[in-house]
Amino acid sequence: MTEKKRMFIAVNFPEQLQEAVERFALKLRRKLDPDARSFKWVPPRNIHLTLQFLGDVDVGLLPKLAGGLTGAFSDIPAFTVQIAGCGAFPSPLRPRIIWAGMRHGADGFRALHSSALQVTEGFGFEPESRPFKAHVTLARLRREKQAPDIREEIEKRSQEVVGECQIERVVLMASELKPKGPIYSVLDSFDLGN
Repeated sequence: MTEKKRMFIAVNFPEQLQEAVERFALKLRRKLDPDARSFKWVPPRNIHLTLQFLGDVDVGLLPKLAGGLTGAFSDIPAFTVQIAGCGAFPSPLRPRIIWAGMRHGADGFRALHSSALQVTEGFGFEPESRPFKAHVTLARLRREKQAPDIREEIEKRSQEVVGECQIERVVLMASELKPKGPIYSVLDSFDLGN
């Protein structure tokens, strides 16, 4: 039996920005879900932006996949991103995911997403059917829970600036699912252009 790892391609944020996102999420949680029973909130160490979820991947493919991703982002210059505002998928009326959005840098993330897809399609990975939207997941609705009405709080914080940073690399991540939440580890990293 071949060993598999759950993998995704992402951008990690520096600790300072992770902490700023955590403070923003905590303000939302206090208003929307004070006892954290409706949503499962993402811990700060796991805050990232997913470019492409790959699923369970045969570890034997890892060297070829990493080789394909090496240099894939070198034509995209490093860019600054500003995380600001929030929203919900599929909508604030029926929230399954609460997210923070991008005021600046969304075009850069779209370029990184497109470059990742060009590589992974060659290995048989299917792109998602939903269009890519650069966002940082803050919370997911717990199974069997009725979503609270969050429209007013989302609207109130729609323009709030969370923080910013420079994006200089993309990472290939492994995700190990545990009862207390996933544990992420970096398998490889790929620099953007200068």
